[in-house]
Amino acid sequence: MTIIKRPSGRYAVQVYDPLLKRPRQVGTYDSKSEARAAERLAQSTRITRETVGTFHARWMRDYPRPAESTQKHYHAQTKHFATAHADRYLDKVDRQTARAWAIKHPTHHPSLRAMFSDAYRDDLIAVNPFQNLGLRRPTAKRQLEPEWLTEADIEHLANTARLVHDVVTGELLASAIVFCAYTGIRPGEMYALEHQDIQGDIVRIDRAARSTTRTISLPKHHYRRTIVLTEPARGAIERAPILHDRLVFPTPTGCQAWSPRWHGLWSPIRNAAGRPGMAWHEFRHFAATWLLELGLTPAEVAVQLGHRDGGQLIMEVYGHTSERRAREKILKVTSDHFSQSNSRNRDIA
Repeated sequence: MTIIKRPSGRYAVQVYDPLLKRPRQVGTYDSKSEARAAERLAQSTRITRETVGTFHARWMRDYPRPAESTQKHYHAQTKHFATAHADRYLDKVDRQTARAWAIKHPTHHPSLRAMFSDAYRDDLIAVNPFQNLGLRRPTAKRQLEPEWLTEADIEHLANTARLVHDVVTGELLASAIVFCAYTGIRPGEMYALEHQDIQGDIVRIDRAARSTTRTISLPKHHYRRTIVLTEPARGAIERAPILHDRLVFPTPTGCQAWSPRWHGLWSPIRNAAGRPGMAWHEFRHFAATWLLELGLTPAEVAVQLGHRDGGQLIMEVYGHTSERRAREKILKVTSDHFSQSNSRNRDIA
């Protein structure tokens, strides 16, 4: 602790901060008594104040998430902010700083909000600067146009898989394309799908492959579920080559599939089909749209895709029904209604 009298006659207070491992300035005061009071206050409070860097270093250890993949994702999405503001106290990160960072790095925002929420819950900060910033979640990868993917396109992609790969690999990928498109299963769930999970008209979703950690664990949100095996998906299973005694969709060499290896098999297919930017996850969007256009409600489609929000995400993100099909359906429904009404009137007459 140091009190220094300035040439101006005022008193500056410095204290050694073990968190920063260097002295830090507390403030400058008019009288020595005020300086001593500030010194005592700094001595009593400096240990409880924590910097962004020190909190980030212990965050995932002291506030662990259930899934290891979530731990890695959160750490990766927050480390750049923690490095840039390592010496800054948590309670000195203001909303202007948070907003500027979130605008420049939108994908970091949810993870930083979670980190500062943990600090808030433990009374390390008075407010979470990343909370309620009024920023829209980036949705570039999910902004798919209506009819961006049709049933004919699914067939074309499956046939392309057979053309660009050898017979076994081509049929494996073609079957996986059709199966995912007509069930809405998540990629990680597909990698871990076992023959015993397919039971008549249903498919049990009890596990998922976490490619970031190379582990098999419970499905997303730890939510086991049962989905319907639609007719196109059933046909895909029947055509899929059996390359593993347990797994339905292993690698062509009969090993456990992980995202990097599967992407290597998928990439030449999408390139040859003229869809170089298409993500495998888009088959899940297709499934939702297909089921909606068959007449299912968003809540019913949510059951198939594993959402537990009553269909809200289906309406906001996954459903891409076209205006043309909507008009066709309106025309059919209204025509059927008036045809039945006229028929009843003729019968009465």
